[in-house]
Amino acid sequence: MRRSETAARDVRRTLAAHNPVPAPAVEGLDERARGDLAAILAVPREAPARRSPAHRAPARRWVLAAGVAAALAVGGTVAVDTLRPPASVYAATPPELAYQPEPAAPPARALLLRLAAKARTAPPLPGRGPYGYVRTQGWYLGTRVGDDTVTSAVLPQQSERWIAADGTGRVRTTTLPPVFPDAASREAWEDDDAPRGPHVADERADSAMWRPGSLSTDPVRLARQLEKGHPPGIGPVERLVAVTDLAREQPIPPALQSAVLKVLAGTPTLVYRGGVTDRAGRKGLAFSIDSAYSGLPTRHTVIFAADTGRLLGYEEVLTGTAGKLNVRPRSVTSYTVFLHSGRTPNDRATP
Repeated sequence: MRRSETAARDVRRTLAAHNPVPAPAVEGLDERARGDLAAILAVPREAPARRSPAHRAPARRWVLAAGVAAALAVGGTVAVDTLRPPASVYAATPPELAYQPEPAAPPARALLLRLAAKARTAPPLPGRGPYGYVRTQGWYLGTRVGDDTVTSAVLPQQSERWIAADGTGRVRTTTLPPVFPDAASREAWEDDDAPRGPHVADERADSAMWRPGSLSTDPVRLARQLEKGHPPGIGPVERLVAVTDLAREQPIPPALQSAVLKVLAGTPTLVYRGGVTDRAGRKGLAFSIDSAYSGLPTRHTVIFAADTGRLLGYEEVLTGTAGKLNVRPRSVTSYTVFLHSGRTPNDRATP
């Protein structure tokens, strides 16, 4: 994935909805997808008391909101419709996960090294065969930039990826019907003849940023390899982006996951947030970095399983101004749940 593709991915990965999918929207999905969706939506969420492989662009003139945020945060020339009524927009963003701080916990580095030791002895990936398989679930805000307005649509998606040793494979993306904050956004979507969902895109994957089997389990060498397409000059947060990109692209065997955690252990400004139940109901440990590299002050959080060190989720939350985007500070602007990975005999099977 080139840097431009990483930026496009960031633009599309944003504004997850608390429950953007009405019950009929799951028609047409297979049993596994319905089960994943039900599990994620069933996780108890507290009210917001204290208060984004590249996905397909939803239509020819629609992008994802992070790129728009970057432009508008610095006073870009795009005029913004405030998306009245504001309450409907605020309701589209989910509350933060309920983190459990541990004041006496060791520093992030020590905890990540402990997780690395657990990861190395974790069970092998399920399944056998020449293809690596990864399934993720997420919600994304497609944003249409017009001559004088910014309009939006929330797009729930599930992605399945099969990747072979040469980096080629297959990507299957299921997009559920969009949910709109207002009538203007719905009209803009329909004017562009965008798919209304459920919509399945089944495409060939022509290349991978990192060839399966090519990454080192030596943390020093792996840190250099992860810089491909993720320049360290952007800041420590880019290492989190690299790790989550890797997990989206291919399954990570225990020895490599151990090395990934050791690389993260050496990442400046990374802090331990505490224990958490992720959006699929799984227990994990959360680690965060604050950064404004995307144009707005954002907290980037990764969640790892406490028993195996496996990556469970990735979240982005605004920590300051939202620029001219019509969301409040502390809004969750993106989340991805890593549901399953393993090996398969072909690009149709699942582990």
